[in-house]
Amino acid sequence: MIVRNSMEENAIEFLAPKRKIYLEENESIEFVENEKMYSSKWNEDLLDVLDYGYGEEVIVRDLETGKILERYKGYLNRMPDGTAWLMTE
Repeated sequence: MIVRNSMEENAIEFLAPKRKIYLEENESIEFVENEKMYSSKWNEDLLDVLDYGYGEEVIVRDLETGKILERYKGYLNRMPDGTAWLMTE
């Protein structure tokens, strides 16, 4: 898998095999695992001043199609052993 980031289009471009996955505004790729792409997205709409909310989401996409499979309010935390923990409320 060879990829590059297309900043002008807010997309990830796969060069082999050739395809593009368009990302949402403020979304960035974290890692790929088991044919799924995990990304994080800053979303100010999630902030709640009274609740001291945290405005980040985790988005899980199908690696082949880019279709969103799951979306969580929270963040990914990489552990020393290489695993990623999904931190949610």
